[in-house]
Amino acid sequence: MLMRTTNHNQNILIREGLSLALLCIWLSSLGAAGTPTLPVQQSKERNGEIRVANSPRELTRRDSSNRFMVLGDFGNIRRAAPEDVFGYSLRLWRRQSQIVGLFSVYVGPVADPPTGVLEDVKFNRRTRQLSFRTRLSTGLTYGRGRNGVASRDVFEFNGQVGKRMVAGLFRISNNLFPNDPPKLRRVTLRLSADLTLAMEGGLTYEEWKAETDRILQRLGPKW
Repeated sequence: MLMRTTNHNQNILIREGLSLALLCIWLSSLGAAGTPTLPVQQSKERNGEIRVANSPRELTRRDSSNRFMVLGDFGNIRRAAPEDVFGYSLRLWRRQSQIVGLFSVYVGPVADPPTGVLEDVKFNRRTRQLSFRTRLSTGLTYGRGRNGVASRDVFEFNGQVGKRMVAGLFRISNNLFPNDPPKLRRVTLRLSADLTLAMEGGLTYEEWKAETDRILQRLGPKW
């Protein structure tokens, strides 16, 4: 049992390292104006659909109905300097009409972006409308009675999920200053084939939550 747990943790670290390496490679392809060039997909697509490793083994139909399949890694990450990147990353998994996911905000270094889990998720399978909120701490707050306090950022999203992009509107606020009006930001997050292939699918909710909790211990909100 100990060996199995160790191997599982090693697999998680390998996947995280692979995701970071793929992101660095993808960022190196950004043009001078900061416009992303999608990675070469070679044989990773078939008839416009990205094939992902949804399980370490071949799932039966009965098994797969209880497991979360990968929807994709959607983002608008751009390079601002040799060592700094900015933008959003939205990783989504789906089980029938239920969607779970992680949202990350890049505010400088490519590694360890502030990350939050999707909460209050609503998804309409017919219209593909998606809404959620997520809590993050994207930095430290100074002034107005605060001296280096972790921010209490709330991102509320309302939009639509397509096959190759997620588009919609974010309402962004800081719960340290609840009377401030929220910032509105319209975004288009495009699918990254390579980063999607680095995601793991075929997970039960318990397995997905265990991995998510481990990520949030390092990168999650400080409130």
